[in-house]
Amino acid sequence: MNKEKKDYIVDVAGERVYQNQSKEYSDAYTEWRNNSENKFAYRFVHDTREHIYIDGEGYADELAAQAERGALKRCFGFLGILMLVMLALQALYYIVANIIYDNPFFGWVYYSQRDTQPVVTAEQVYLYSVFKILTPAVLIFIVAFVVKIPHKIAVPNEKFNVRIFTYGIFISLIFLVVSRCFDYFLTELFSLVNLDISYYYCTDMDSAAAFGVYYATDMLIFPILAEILFRGYVLQLFRQFGDFFALFLSAICSACYYHDISKMMYIFVLSVILGVITIQNGNLVSTVITRLAVVNLSSLLNTISADASNLPLRLIEVAVSLVIIICSFISLAHMNSGLSKSLELSGDGTELTIAQKMRLLISSGWIDVFLLLALVELILSVRFI
Repeated sequence: MNKEKKDYIVDVAGERVYQNQSKEYSDAYTEWRNNSENKFAYRFVHDTREHIYIDGEGYADELAAQAERGALKRCFGFLGILMLVMLALQALYYIVANIIYDNPFFGWVYYSQRDTQPVVTAEQVYLYSVFKILTPAVLIFIVAFVVKIPHKIAVPNEKFNVRIFTYGIFISLIFLVVSRCFDYFLTELFSLVNLDISYYYCTDMDSAAAFGVYYATDMLIFPILAEILFRGYVLQLFRQFGDFFALFLSAICSACYYHDISKMMYIFVLSVILGVITIQNGNLVSTVITRLAVVNLSSLLNTISADASNLPLRLIEVAVSLVIIICSFISLAHMNSGLSKSLELSGDGTELTIAQKMRLLISSGWIDVFLLLALVELILSVRFI
């Protein structure tokens, strides 16, 4: 009887194959999606023998699309609220920092200030660090508590392909150098119309303890928490609607975490790379290591080039960047050319097209409110020279 049922009963949750994941991951995802009390899951079971039109309901395929659309709307609503909480915590920090220290944009070096290195007190660093860690930690707690997606899914850690991981590292390092060149060009371009945008992100502290706290926060703790949030919970939650879409959406959310133009573009592209590494490598550890490598190397280059008027230091930055590019290209050339095929993502395989999903995203009320407020913060971060 069970065999006969399997022949014609289609379960969209049970039949989904998540590439590069173990059977334990797929079983946990299927169980989570088929939980009748889970309002954030896309599930639909129908009898393929039923080809007749059901008055008021339609055909089976139409019902599947309706089920996916409803689940996607609920996930968008929750994501919009989650991102609004993020904006609220960031706005709270800006208000507190502005009231106490008259400096809400800690560490930002604007184009007009490129020949100076701002010095901040230890108290400013500690306040900044508390909010920097608190914000993603609160968001992770909320999404884990509300969505109740199993830890095995949210933070996958079952497979680790060293060659794919190495490939991703080199691609990320090449992007790092290219993006820095683009940032220089962008700041120069904006300066022509008297707009002052963030040139790089660096600062000088008045104590070694403050520097230690800052380094641990920005170069270690925050990148790990950000990857758990965006490449973990957000990406894995939306994989039920297709890997392409989940990767794009998690990259958008990551970019919106920042509020200066160049940083948003940089994080978006980096997040796409990290998302591919996460999906193709089947775990989050490789993604965290890759981001830590990029963040720390970027900080090193910022430190070297902090004084824009110091020609020897700028030459050192150029030399280091060239070494990174040359070594990365040589390493990629020596890797198996067939590896690039293994980095390809499979199709979305859901009832709704990418265009339909994007229309639902844009028409989501909470998402619209979040994007509008994020745009306001982006505008406020820009200054005039």
